[in-house]
Amino acid sequence: MNYIECYKWKEFLIEGDLLFNYMYNNFNNMFNNESLINLFDIRPARYEICIEDIIGEDEYIPIQNELILWIKNENIEGRLFNKALWKPFRDQQTFTSMYLGYRIIFCYKQFYFQLSISSQCWNYTFCNDTSKNSIHFELSLYGWKIKDNEMLQPDNKSIIFEDKLIPQFYWDIK
Repeated sequence: MNYIECYKWKEFLIEGDLLFNYMYNNFNNMFNNESLINLFDIRPARYEICIEDIIGEDEYIPIQNELILWIKNENIEGRLFNKALWKPFRDQQTFTSMYLGYRIIFCYKQFYFQLSISSQCWNYTFCNDTSKNSIHFELSLYGWKIKDNEMLQPDNKSIIFEDKLIPQFYWDIK
């Protein structure tokens, strides 16, 4: 493991445990009364890309609606609270920050997302109220498909298989 990989990794593991435990103990509080996700946002997962150039803000509510059903199904199926399916990931824009990522990919149209939990709010519209807890579900854009190409964009190197698991190579990165 090189210096970049080990830098803050122990702290990320501790923070990851805190985020997982928060989700476990406060699952219903992560949604608001309108059946939306509190502080919902979409961030890039593996690449420095501008999400707004790829996904329009008019898609956020439809994505959330499907995501909530998917999250609840993951819970019913007994996968959501399986700690082995969660691990810390370095934020690609700030290597000293992390989010807790879920291994099973959520699909919406041609987009492939990693469900994540974060204590950092990227959607500053909601962050200004410091009386609210900032731990929330969000999506990390893992990639997208173009037409009949099986390879995910933007790098045209990754494939998502039927099991919808993040490939081991990307899962093992620290």
